[in-house]
Amino acid sequence: KRFNFTNFLLICLTKHLLILLALLLLGTKANSQSPILFNQLADDELVGGYMYIYEDVNANKSIKEIIAHNNLFVPNINNVPHYESTQSAIWLKADIRVETDEPVYLLFNYPIIDSIELFAVGQKGAIIQHKTSGSMLPAAGKDLHDNYIKFKLQKGLYTYYIRAKTTYTLQLPIKIKSFETIYNEHTSENLWLGIYFGASLLIVLFLSFLWLLSRDKVYIYFMLHTISLAIINIYLKGFANVLFWGDITLITLYQPSVFALSLFAPAFAIVFLETSTKHQKIHRLLVASILATVLVFPIDIMGFHQTAHQLVKALIFISSILMIVAGFAAYKKGFKPARLFIAGRVIFLVFLILNILQRLDILSYEFSLNYDLQIGSLINLILLSFALADRLRIYCGEKESAKEETYAKIKESEEQVRQQNTLLSLKVEERSREMIKQTKILEEQKSQLEELNQTKDKIFSVIAHDLRGPLGNVSQLADMMSIDKNLRNEETIGLLKDASKRSFDLLDSLLHWAKAQFGDSEYQRSKLNLKELAENTLKLYHLKATAKEIKVTNNVPNNLYANADKNMIDTVIRNLLSNALKFTIVGGTIELGGRKNEEQGTVSFWVKDSGMGISKEKLETIFEAGKNKSVIGTDGEVGSGLGLVICKDFVEKNEGTISATSDHGRGSTFTITLPMFNA
Repeated sequence: KRFNFTNFLLICLTKHLLILLALLLLGTKANSQSPILFNQLADDELVGGYMYIYEDVNANKSIKEIIAHNNLFVPNINNVPHYESTQSAIWLKADIRVETDEPVYLLFNYPIIDSIELFAVGQKGAIIQHKTSGSMLPAAGKDLHDNYIKFKLQKGLYTYYIRAKTTYTLQLPIKIKSFETIYNEHTSENLWLGIYFGASLLIVLFLSFLWLLSRDKVYIYFMLHTISLAIINIYLKGFANVLFWGDITLITLYQPSVFALSLFAPAFAIVFLETSTKHQKIHRLLVASILATVLVFPIDIMGFHQTAHQLVKALIFISSILMIVAGFAAYKKGFKPARLFIAGRVIFLVFLILNILQRLDILSYEFSLNYDLQIGSLINLILLSFALADRLRIYCGEKESAKEETYAKIKESEEQVRQQNTLLSLKVEERSREMIKQTKILEEQKSQLEELNQTKDKIFSVIAHDLRGPLGNVSQLADMMSIDKNLRNEETIGLLKDASKRSFDLLDSLLHWAKAQFGDSEYQRSKLNLKELAENTLKLYHLKATAKEIKVTNNVPNNLYANADKNMIDTVIRNLLSNALKFTIVGGTIELGGRKNEEQGTVSFWVKDSGMGISKEKLETIFEAGKNKSVIGTDGEVGSGLGLVICKDFVEKNEGTISATSDHGRGSTFTITLPMFNA
């Protein structure tokens, strides 16, 4: 073939132009990856787009190999690098200059990452800093004991290498913040999460009371749904390691099992919408989704984490769609509360999709709310609560209609009786006697309802009075830990757990007592060690006494035994000690004592304080309902005014007596006398 010099020249020029264009593009991109200056960053700016990135597919390269082969890195084009279920190790590289003396941290706004390593390299290539963090690392090895991953940066200009690896979703929203900014944001976050978890706790407590009163299983399923959502959100915000399993980091691997707790949502939908009788096809699909979700637990435990992860993600989306379809089917058949159920599930699904789109980097990180799942969960719970209330209203209306229909039939029967009075005189008399009997029954029922209403008021008063102190201990510990980070240690967390357990045990005892008040169980008199009851009560109010610098001594004899109901006497002792703490000034004293009265066959127990005392006029009516008004304590404490009335009621039910002596301004002594236990 003939050699064409023109074509050859054109080919050479084209190649050189392409090479020059590529170099210009790379140079332009490289210039955009200039050093990151902390002082020039926006308040909430993501810095991922300023970094270089490299995917170590085999996850086996060391930092020395990475430094030696810097050409492996390419400019990162995403503000938030994201990898779904990758086994690779992701490396990021950036030059960061810090010119301030205040502590500056590299913050990762996604807490569930197995391990992250940070290497700081000087100008001569020497590694001057190496730190490791992540959800699989114990708290002792972290710069800040917090739910998010943070690294403290060196002052000056250094090249930082970041190695991140995780089992599940790897998302790297990276920011550079000062310690003061982190602390302020942490306070705001705790406030919002406190609102969410506080609302969840209130819903659970309210549902518990509704279930105790009605025994309707729908409240149990909604309670489980609320608790499971709270656990999932605690896990997603990185608080699970901080609050619960601490250094047992292996539990973090079982993320699918945590997400599988979402099975209580379709379980609640089945009961609430009554799908088993009204929508059988949808019912079978919902049951199948629950059974499939149950399989996630053994699959995850056997080590097939990725399989379990993919399965539970698909099931959460499928069950959400099925629940919305079931809601529309129920609403179409005239079940009006289903509209609120649909709204709650749709809103939750919208926020779930927003979260997924953010993780896939389809939406920018700033576009989606930082608390999207928590907001969606809370709105969902509130709407479902309204749906439950609407359901209860409809059922009550149906009962009322049935009652009116019954009364209408009775009136119709009476009219027929009057028309046939001459022929059916004997039957009229018999029917009249029956009506009189029914009237008496209704009057007895009315009296019983009034008594139950009084019992209900008494129950709420006891629960509010007795829970205030223990829950105040939990709140006080939580406030101290949020203010002073040095208190976030195992000892303080142990105290918080102990205070929470005691509060839970107290709530359990109060619920058992409430059950007895409604006649579901009998009072059980048994051998009571009054010293042990007093000691347990002192532990509940230890923080309150410490806060007011009150010296409390337990001088009750070890062998002082009474024959009485434990829950009632425990409530009496708590009320007396709570009142003593309430009306004793800072630095005062409280003494608990007792003795045997062998001749009378009784034992006495008293609580003596050096507090404000009680006037003679008020002392005469202190145990009478409606005459004992609540008085504000020495530290601004408030009460219901029913505590001593309830104490008198409980003591007398156990065949005992209660009395009080006091000098105004010199303290008070409350004494109870109970039957002695005879072996």
